[in-house]
Amino acid sequence: MRIVRNVMLTVGLAALVALGAGASTADSAPKVEKKLTIGFVTHFVGNPFIKQVAQAARDAGKDLGVNVRITGTPGFDPAAQLKIVQDLFASGADGVSTSITGDSMATGLNTLIGQGKPIVQFNIYSSRIKGPYVGERSVVDWAILGKMVRKEMGGASAKGKVIIGTCAPGFPALVDRINGVKRGLGSGLDIKGAFDVTGDPTKNFTAWQQLIAANPDAKALIGVCAQDLENLGKLNKQNGNKFITGGGDPTLGNLAALANGTGLVSIGQTGYVQGYLPIKMIVDALRSGKKLPNSGFISSGFEVITKKGAVEDHGLPPISLATIKKFQTNSAAQKAYYHRLFFAKGKFVNWRAHVEPIANASR
Repeated sequence: MRIVRNVMLTVGLAALVALGAGASTADSAPKVEKKLTIGFVTHFVGNPFIKQVAQAARDAGKDLGVNVRITGTPGFDPAAQLKIVQDLFASGADGVSTSITGDSMATGLNTLIGQGKPIVQFNIYSSRIKGPYVGERSVVDWAILGKMVRKEMGGASAKGKVIIGTCAPGFPALVDRINGVKRGLGSGLDIKGAFDVTGDPTKNFTAWQQLIAANPDAKALIGVCAQDLENLGKLNKQNGNKFITGGGDPTLGNLAALANGTGLVSIGQTGYVQGYLPIKMIVDALRSGKKLPNSGFISSGFEVITKKGAVEDHGLPPISLATIKKFQTNSAAQKAYYHRLFFAKGKFVNWRAHVEPIANASR
């Protein structure tokens, strides 16, 4: 009996040792974390500026070790964008950054946010959405353009007619830009518009052509959409370069107008920050367990682009026109310049320190 009892104790101890060894091995094995997937939804697939923004989102994904799924709509379509965001989460996305082309997206997005889904707005926002926004400080930034046009017209003693055009009348983000231009132009000028010059590049050219025909005495022409300055430059050349023209975004066509002197200034909105930072914000929130702000605004910064080059925000060094032109076709060059904002002592390493009230986006 003693022999049997000893054998049983030995077997039992061996089993316990085996169990202990197994548990120790399991506990010490590295845990394999799921690779995060972040959606990025744009409102203008194929647009050169949006392509740059999307490339920045891809760069962020590579740097942070997450999958970034980029998709969007061919034009302003809030219902379609909302559906894309919902479908991304339904298919397993961990977070989504999206531009907001209408307040009608708010209810659906807030439902997702209420379920714990992290969402960051970029480029165009709605104050009704319970999530942060990364984009331009529309009024203040576009007032810079207005002031520059005013100076070119004669400064404090300037007189004359200024025509303003928009591709989407009544659209809040563009209304802010228009208000900024008017603020910068100041008083004493004959300011007309904003007139509808449409978002289609061909129709935009015709619309501006008709405005010039109806206002041959205009001294300045200002468009608040990406396609305007390129077309204004072409029309200015046809009219003996008699107008002062301004617009926004560093598209190749706009840069060409600046280079040949048919355009005075283009206001950029630092699209790289608009693409990169929302991805970083979402990933930081997911990995830290600290929720995103339920409102707030982070300025992506301004770029004042002229024939001489670009003056950049956030303490970035000035760059030549040739360099900013290179960014449009060379994603590695673009990344090398803006990357410093997100690492080491870069401004947006601690992005939470730069969150402002959402109202500041349109002041």
